Amino acid sequence: MDDPFRRGLLTIARATGEAELDWLRATLAELGGRRTGTDSER
Repeated sequence: MDDPFRRGLLTIARATGEAELDWLRATLAELGGRRTGTDSER
């Protein structure tokens, strides 16, 4: 890929996706499997 801007966008997108997954995993671990907002609680 010769376009440095496209390469930069892909790098940023990959880093963003990894950061989101890290955050999600950490948040789920912090909740300890606790379920919130399920239909049975309404």
